[in-house]
Amino acid sequence: MANRLGDNPLFSQEPEEFNAEAERERLNVDAAKIGRPRNENLIRTKGPQKGLAEGWTRATFIVETETLETLKNYAYTERLTMKEVVQMALDQFIDGIDTDSLLHHR
Repeated sequence: MANRLGDNPLFSQEPEEFNAEAERERLNVDAAKIGRPRNENLIRTKGPQKGLAEGWTRATFIVETETLETLKNYAYTERLTMKEVVQMALDQFIDGIDTDSLLHHR
């Protein structure tokens, strides 16, 4: 009886061993160019700053659920990221307070 599946290696009795290097060579793929290009402006030394551009850090805050939902809705409506919305809100808050007096209270 003839094999209706033809020469499909997925259905052969003895699977061929896959050689990634030979396949890259056959497809003329440069292994150095595989994946996302590295961004050399990223800080890679401290854990919280890993993968972030210079001048940025990660922080975790606890906020009321309703406040977070309002921020998410605003971000969605304005087509902004949460990062942008939180930064805008913090900038507005900081602009409205006297930061010089805060430095003297430490």
